[in-house]
Amino acid sequence: MEESLNRKREVLSVRQEKPDEKPDAKRNEKPEDSLYQNGGKEVSAGRPEDAPEKKGPGEEQDPDSFRPFGVRDTDIRSYSPLALAFLGDGIYSAVIRTLVVEKGNRQAAKLHREASVLVCAEAQAKVGDAIFSDLTEEEAAAYRRGLNSHPSHPSRSADIHDYMKATALETLVAWLYLTDQEERMLGLINDGLTKTKLI
Repeated sequence: MEESLNRKREVLSVRQEKPDEKPDAKRNEKPEDSLYQNGGKEVSAGRPEDAPEKKGPGEEQDPDSFRPFGVRDTDIRSYSPLALAFLGDGIYSAVIRTLVVEKGNRQAAKLHREASVLVCAEAQAKVGDAIFSDLTEEEAAAYRRGLNSHPSHPSRSADIHDYMKATALETLVAWLYLTDQEERMLGLINDGLTKTKLI
């Protein structure tokens, strides 16, 4: 399970290439040594020992702390549920695509069809229903924010109730991601897919 989680983290992480660097040098480089630009200064991709601990939601964030790509830490409560669902949709899709590819190398069209079955609103609604009783109070609150959102353009191909539950699951996935709870996020997705026998 730990090895699978590490592979998923690698898939979800993004490394910025240096244009003047040779490909062979990249292969021998350790992840802790890689650098990216952050607000005009170079920062190690690994967490330095003297870096401040990331605070949880609702706790005061250090104004000088940054997320990768120069994005300031922001109070997640300031994001609308639909903005969180937008982010969560991409994260959930990446996790599902990783699971599909890990089953074995196949033609891209077959991979797409298999992933589409798992990321549709109906499947996401089933996963959300399956894990709801396992959520903490904070996680359930994030899920309910998505469930109570009011999308201006609901899907024509999906039942509105399934669509809202899918939006709720995507909101939860983004909330867990933005609060640095990727392991919990992956565990919940795995539990939901297993309980619903989708995988």
